[in-house]
Amino acid sequence: MNISEEKIKTLIKESVKEVLEDEIINLRTFIIPEVSDDEQKEIEEEHGSPRKKRSYKSYSL
Repeated sequence: MNISEEKIKTLIKESVKEVLEDEIINLRTFIIPEVSDDEQKEIEEEHGSPRKKRSYKSYSL
């Protein structure tokens, strides 16, 4: 089997990108504190409910 150098680079790049995306998600869940139901209710009463989910900017490598 003969795989070109460019194909190998592309595969590695895509794999690293996937791992980094997964790690960023894990990091966000670790950093963002948990909120109790009472705290969430108080936040929503003060600021309103979120209208839509936030979308996070995707970074390309």
